[in-house]
Amino acid sequence: MNTAEVYFEIFCTYYQNSYYNMGLMYCPNFIIAGAQKSGTTYLQRCLQDHPDVFMPADETTYFEETDFKTVPWDTFLREFDQAGGKNAVGIKRPDYMGRKLCAENIASKLPDVKILFVLRDPVERAISAYLNFVAYSCLPVEPINNGLRNLINGHYSEYAVADEVIQFGFYHKLLMRYFKLFPREQIKVIQFEQITQHPLETMRSVYDFLGIDTSYIPKAMQSRFQVTAKSEIILKLSSLMSDLAYAYTDDRSRFEPKSMDQVESHVLGVLQQLNEKLVIPHFGGRKTPIEESLKAILRDIYSEDIMDLESELGWDLSLWKE
Repeated sequence: MNTAEVYFEIFCTYYQNSYYNMGLMYCPNFIIAGAQKSGTTYLQRCLQDHPDVFMPADETTYFEETDFKTVPWDTFLREFDQAGGKNAVGIKRPDYMGRKLCAENIASKLPDVKILFVLRDPVERAISAYLNFVAYSCLPVEPINNGLRNLINGHYSEYAVADEVIQFGFYHKLLMRYFKLFPREQIKVIQFEQITQHPLETMRSVYDFLGIDTSYIPKAMQSRFQVTAKSEIILKLSSLMSDLAYAYTDDRSRFEPKSMDQVESHVLGVLQQLNEKLVIPHFGGRKTPIEESLKAILRDIYSEDIMDLESELGWDLSLWKE
């Protein structure tokens, strides 16, 4: 790193909007950092809808170790070239809550950033995360209850995300990483139930936290939450399409769209039509129920962390214990 880059990083640490290389560049002043499968996409849509907010359309992976060590800071800031005139500039990446060193990486670059977390019943979150990873071919396709039981018993150790399904639900443990590095007034933690039951009130509290107009009613508030398919046939087809569409790291922890040849592109198009015209209409409403014995195992796994979270945040989480 040369001297100019060092000075630039110091400058941007203390001033959210900075000039660099003859152009105005913006740093994020808020982050939606977690948790996975807890309504963060819904929160992002409602924020993107606000006239005082700018957020990139996709998730931003910069503060994960893979990117943090290799992507230049000014390259990351180019994501915010269109943020001119916006009071709140943010990014979203639910994995930041669970993945090691993300909190430290964020604190090293953006010590004054405001951070949002949405927490959902960790049992329901784990189930949803498992199904999501299967659909994206990051875990093997098995009959749902068999596969979830295998994961709990540690049978998928060759898949990097398998451990995350469980570990990302220890909210108290994960939040403490951030509480140790950031002042509490820079962190807002929301219950998933607050968003589903009182969306407008919750969004206004988020707007107030970010220092933007609280009277705005986002059109995106009427949008539906993302739903992870629980039908085994939909999971199988989704996994097959993901294998065609994405290139994966060896441990299947990360993936990105790949260049397909003409045959692959044609096959994917046929499968998408099959999914849209036949599978979803006939199987979209069918859900394989999760065995209560599996839910009981998960609830026991999280019981102590839930009690610690209640004490830390002053919440009543009785519903999460049932």
